[in-house]
Amino acid sequence: MPVPEAPERSLKDYWGILLRRRWVLLSFFVICTGTATLGTYLMTPLYRASTTLIVEGENTVLHAEESGSSGMNFDLFENYLETQMALIKSRSIAGAVANEFKLPESPRYQKREGLGKLLEKKFTDDIHLQRVPGTRMLAVSVDNPDPQKAADLANRLADVYAQENLSRRSLTFIRNQRMSALNAEFSHLQQQYDSLSKQFGPKYPAMIDLKKEIDVMAKRIAG
Repeated sequence: MPVPEAPERSLKDYWGILLRRRWVLLSFFVICTGTATLGTYLMTPLYRASTTLIVEGENTVLHAEESGSSGMNFDLFENYLETQMALIKSRSIAGAVANEFKLPESPRYQKREGLGKLLEKKFTDDIHLQRVPGTRMLAVSVDNPDPQKAADLANRLADVYAQENLSRRSLTFIRNQRMSALNAEFSHLQQQYDSLSKQFGPKYPAMIDLKKEIDVMAKRIAG
């Protein structure tokens, strides 16, 4: 008895099979793509470059070698260091360096979709800060697949931080000088008022004018 021949499958039949198993195929594709991406990501060698910078304290903050005599001052300095480390990773410093080097456009930091989001990196993830024990120095390290770029990024972070710190210190100095001048003027007016008050009452015209000046100066000092 002859065996019946299997019916030939048309393209439409194959298309139907693909449609029925589309989720299996899609899952397989996603797993393969994700595995390949992860493998490439993990196999990419990273280089770490480091530089050091000195954290200059504000006028109200003791240097590290001066802070051991007082627990309160030591805590104040430690908090100041933590603040400076946060500043280095902030938008104004790390963000500015990232934009300068166009890092958001680079493969390492580009936006990813789907499972790729698990591998998404931020520039701040590759910045490592460590205090050099017993000093006012911070080690600034950056990881990158390109050793030269890692070095350039670390050095640029230190430069931008130093520039911003210098600007802050300059503003603090100017503000302190201004406040010192205001306090000196306020003290002079107060002395004049006290001297005149020994001869005249508070309703004397000169006393009234001085009192107004003192009140205005007090508001300026209060800010």
